[in-house]
Amino acid sequence: MLQRASIEFTQILDFVSDAIIFVDIEFHILKWNKTAERIYYWKYEEVVKRSAFDIFFHSHDPAYINLLHTKTHKKGVLRGEVIHIRKDGSLISVLSSVLVVKDEKGQMTGYVFINRDVTQQKKTEEIFRFKVEASRILSSSLNYKKTLNNVANLVVPKIADWCAVEVLVENKLRPLAFAHVDPRKISIAQKVWKKYPNFLKGFENNHYAIKTDKPVILRKITPDVLNKLTYNSVHRELLLKIGFNSLIIVPLFVQKKVIGDITLVNLRDSRLFGKNDLELAEQLASRASLAIENAQLYKMVEQERMRLNKLVANVPGAVWEAIGEPGKPTQRIVFINKYVESMLGYSIKDWLSTPNFWLSIVYPSDKKQAVIVAKRKFDSKRPGINRFRWVKKNGDIIWVESQSVPILDENGKSTGMRGVTMDITKRMELENKKNEFITIASHELKTPLTTQKAFIQLLIKTAEKENNNTYLPFLKKVYYQTDRLTSLINDLLDVSRIESGKLKYNMEIMDIANCLRESVYD
Repeated sequence: MLQRASIEFTQILDFVSDAIIFVDIEFHILKWNKTAERIYYWKYEEVVKRSAFDIFFHSHDPAYINLLHTKTHKKGVLRGEVIHIRKDGSLISVLSSVLVVKDEKGQMTGYVFINRDVTQQKKTEEIFRFKVEASRILSSSLNYKKTLNNVANLVVPKIADWCAVEVLVENKLRPLAFAHVDPRKISIAQKVWKKYPNFLKGFENNHYAIKTDKPVILRKITPDVLNKLTYNSVHRELLLKIGFNSLIIVPLFVQKKVIGDITLVNLRDSRLFGKNDLELAEQLASRASLAIENAQLYKMVEQERMRLNKLVANVPGAVWEAIGEPGKPTQRIVFINKYVESMLGYSIKDWLSTPNFWLSIVYPSDKKQAVIVAKRKFDSKRPGINRFRWVKKNGDIIWVESQSVPILDENGKSTGMRGVTMDITKRMELENKKNEFITIASHELKTPLTTQKAFIQLLIKTAEKENNNTYLPFLKKVYYQTDRLTSLINDLLDVSRIESGKLKYNMEIMDIANCLRESVYD
């Protein structure tokens, strides 16, 4: 009966997914289920009556033994995560629960370990944290050289013992970043790359990854393999100094073109690279490639922006771009060239930080009309011209002419304005002088013409009384031309009024037929 119960108990132990291990007070193994065999690679027959410290404990630590005795005596159980060792020497993470075993008299006779292998779970968590940290580093800066150095330092020692990043410069690979578990060996690695730019010899090397766009993995580099990868004994000794046991090389891509690679190396047999490591390295390379591409695109944009800034910096006017509807509190200048500082005295910061800054410095009596004209262009989605006066920082007043065009979104809706505003103060002064001259000249011309018309009218009346048909037609023509000259002077004044916006219109009905008869008569 007892034997049958023992067999059933053993079968139950073998069924559970945790390693169940019974030990005596001296930690000699008494029972060892099938799960323990799968986790630790030891058969029951190989471990029975042997010390647990020789089988699965990573080290014979007196402090740990004392902790076992103290905690289990007080609470009857001890739980925690520990590192254990397998038969092949590899280390595993174990979630362990230790219970005290007592006999029917209540005397402690040993312990039972309930151990769960959480190595893969821990590794998955570590890989996730590594990916998150790598993504954070790769997105933290647009200086990709600094970023890749940070990534290399993150890789070591989490997934590799040393790491190197290379990029193509003028079709030649150049080392960009190094990291090693032993910082003293970085100088040796740099020496290898300097002395042997191709780094490795043969088919399975970094140039293979570059040329074929495919990754390379050498799980175990034996002495024979190392001989094939080295150029000479000096090269071989240098590689052995920095450590060379397991290798992964993955290419870096920018716009589907290989621009470099990442080399990962492990030094110990307990840490040989596998398929999962290769997948992780490829994901890292993909993120690094994206960071490099973003950095290059940003550099191109910055160079183009600087080029455009240089082009507009010396344009003799304010080159600007604004977002929002003119006059609204939300309208804001988002770009303006450097010239505006010398033009008006206000800093670029003033323009960019203050909503509607352009309107705040418009001469008070011009503000209403300036907004009306700007809004008309914004609503019509058509370019146009707006004239008004600006007050400079020193209090001077200048006339400006703003030529602008609406900014349209993908739906054709106006979202802002951009344009060039020029100082036309001198032009306006010249126009005012011209208008003043025209007014004076017109007045001086009209005065003698008025007198001339009066005398001609007198001569016409005299000729009519005397029935002098010889001179009357000629006098009428002179009168007509004098009247026409007066009309031309008035037209000249009207042009001046039109340009200044002061023309008054007198609407009346016009006889087209009479106009044509007068033209024919002329």
